[in-house]
Amino acid sequence: MALTYTENADSRAHLGPSCIVQENVVQPAAADYPTGGYPINPQNWGMGLISGLVPIAYTGTAVNYLWEFIQAAAGTATPTFAGYLYVQSAPGTQVAANTDLSGGTVKLRASGF
Repeated sequence: MALTYTENADSRAHLGPSCIVQENVVQPAAADYPTGGYPINPQNWGMGLISGLVPIAYTGTAVNYLWEFIQAAAGTATPTFAGYLYVQSAPGTQVAANTDLSGGTVKLRASGF
């Protein structure tokens, strides 16, 4: 269940007291996809809370999948949990646990504060 995060420091934009936009590139490790998706921790983005996460670019094997952020239920988003990065092989079909998603990266744009 380990995503490697690479911060795009030049992408950080402070758009007001309660809005930060940050881009990071994530790279999955080999055969580690957890059922339900990778947990997303706002601290990996330099934020206290993430309100949205959008995939904006892909490389390598990542282009073969659909990447979607499933936000935590209302009231359960915390500085250590925002939701899950859910991966599908086709619309509505989650990839199996332990699927090898290595060999590619996904650039994600997070908004939060």
